[in-house]
Amino acid sequence: MHAFARAHPYRQPQGVVMEAPNYGRTGLLTSHLDGLPVTRSRLLVPGSHATPRPVKWYPSLLTIPQQLLDALRSDDGVCLNDDVPATTTSFSCDPTLLTYLRVATIAECLVQWWRRWVEAAPEKGATATPAPRGPSRSQLSDLYTEILRWRRDELASGVTAPPAPPAHDSSSSNTFFVPSYKLLVMKDDRKVTEYTHITWRSVWLLGKEPGVNDVLLEHPSCSGQHASMEMRFVLADEAAIYSYVAESLKAMSSVAPVQPSPGTNVPLFAQSKRILRSLCTGIWAMLEKALVSAGGDASAVWTIELQLMDLGSTNHTRLNGEVVPAMEATTLIESDVLEFGCSTRKYVVMRNF
Repeated sequence: MHAFARAHPYRQPQGVVMEAPNYGRTGLLTSHLDGLPVTRSRLLVPGSHATPRPVKWYPSLLTIPQQLLDALRSDDGVCLNDDVPATTTSFSCDPTLLTYLRVATIAECLVQWWRRWVEAAPEKGATATPAPRGPSRSQLSDLYTEILRWRRDELASGVTAPPAPPAHDSSSSNTFFVPSYKLLVMKDDRKVTEYTHITWRSVWLLGKEPGVNDVLLEHPSCSGQHASMEMRFVLADEAAIYSYVAESLKAMSSVAPVQPSPGTNVPLFAQSKRILRSLCTGIWAMLEKALVSAGGDASAVWTIELQLMDLGSTNHTRLNGEVVPAMEATTLIESDVLEFGCSTRKYVVMRNF
């Protein structure tokens, strides 16, 4: 469950040399870097014994590692740099990727449901120690671990078998489509600069700290680590999963209610292994049904999207004039306009031609 990517210089057409994301642990396991892989130089300065600079961003399990993104672009027929080898593998039908996508989707849907549930909960008045507004790192680690144990036990007991290679011709043209976008920076209706091929890179960090971010936001109202743009696998029918989780938890709580821990916002599936495993089994079955209907083609069940996330900034991030929720990924499409803090600069997503 580790996602490693080879660090190599990423060359912009304009001659700007940038460092590709170098993934370490994805958050499933605790490490001395607290599961926060961005680029190594952002966390540790070679030869320095100082404490690594904390980074707000961390990948979800559905964030696409750089090596896989390169391979998917090659699979999609996108022209790559000379240092990115071509591939003859159709990843949309790869059994190992199908298994990973299902497990990762279960975990990330439950995490996102948790965050939305907490945000929707009414405030209970001022307390000496306010309840957390979402799962902590340790709670996330525990949740991921239990989901992996559920999957291991399912395989060991034979309840669910490992996916078999696709029955249809492996030369099928079904592949993941990788969008091709650039980011135009505008001020007073004039272009200040542009970042080309932003979807060729797994993650971009945006903020005021020059040592951490890829896109520097210079306005004083912007946060040091303000937002991120990253390439992710996105389930086509997320709404059905969220609806299933809500209905299942409502039914389970009425039959065998679990009392929440005092002063915390912890959903039932984070308190009861039985409830968590029941949800995992149900979501797995929904994803299995969707894959069967798609003939085993993952590209019909998941899409690859460029997504924006506000990292809990002080003065917010706006998408087409609307404030985006903190720590919730939102898909970007052509002609979307981003604004950060009180800056008058507009960041426009455009298609590469």
